[in-house]
Parts: sequence; structure tokens; C-alpha cells
Amino acid sequence: MRKSKNAIPPKPKLRSNPIRYKASEWMHRNKDEPFTIPLLTEYLGLNPDSRKDTAMVYQDVILYWRKKALEYYTVLKKLGFLNNVNHYIAWDIFLHNYNQSDAYVFLFDDERNSYIQPDMIKLERMDRSRIKKQWDGILNVMDEMKVEDALFLTDGVQLPIAELKQAGKKFNGLLSEGKK
Repeated sequence: MRKSKNAIPPKPKLRSNPIRYKASEWMHRNKDEPFTIPLLTEYLGLNPDSRKDTAMVYQDVILYWRKKALEYYTVLKKLGFLNNVNHYIAWDIFLHNYNQSDAYVFLFDDERNSYIQPDMIKLERMDRSRIKKQWDGILNVMDEMKVEDALFLTDGVQLPIAELKQAGKKFNGLLSEGKK
């Protein structure tokens, strides 16, 4: 089957759920505004103090659209819409097309303590911050293992934790360089 050079990417059908439908109306008007799950839950007419309601909004809206966004991004890549452009432009093309379906990619921003739809620069900063937090947690575990003189088991071989920490120095250096 030949690909058409001017093919329009398929629009995902993402509003079938009544909660997503109402959420997409609100987000269409407020997509550049940070928000919290309780705020969105309240707008949707649910109880923002109910764990069940906020979890439902998180799962049925935020997580659902994020999962579908990854699938849609893959489709755009396969169709060639994101080829031969840098990742900043590819992200903008993807967001523009995805938002046309009244679906949005919201990620939690620790600086604002709320959800936002990030541009590529902000997304890279958020990813770096998430990786740094996870790495710091790994370093804490290694420090605890060192105090206990524990060994690291890999492929059936026990290694001193100092070897693992030494191997991670280069990665730690990459995270420490060019802090933004």
C-alpha cells in the first residue's frame, strides 16, 4: 500500500466517556492554565474531597489521554509526519494535531505543584528532574547498603556496592552538568 504524501493523520476518538467529554470542554478553554486534580474534579461536578472521584478523573482523563497520546505519537511517526524535523518541531506538530481531537497531554509539574501541557523545553526539564529524583533515591539505597556492608547481586555474582557506585559516577556527572 502506497503512502500518500499529503495524507492527513487520523484523529483519535477520545471523547466517548462523558467525563472526558466534559473535561475536554474545560481544557479546551484552559489548556495553558495549570490545574490540580481536585480543581478539575470539582468542575466536572464530582466531589473533590472524594478519593474515588479524584482517582476516577485522574484515570479516566489524565492517564487515558496520556496513554492515547503515546499511541498517536507512534502513528504520526509511522506515517512520516515527524520525520526530518527536530524534536522540538515534532513535539509541536504532535501537540497541535492531538489537541485538535480535544485531548491533551498533561504532566505533573513539581515547580507549580499542578498539571500542565508542557512544551518540549519544559518537558525536557521535567524529565531531567524526574530522573534526578530517581537517581538520588538509588544513591540513598547504595549508601545504606554500604553502611551495612551489603553486596549487590547481578547475574548470580555478588559485587561490592562501591563498584556499582563507581559505575554510576559518569551518569551522576551527566545529571549534574548544565543544571537548569
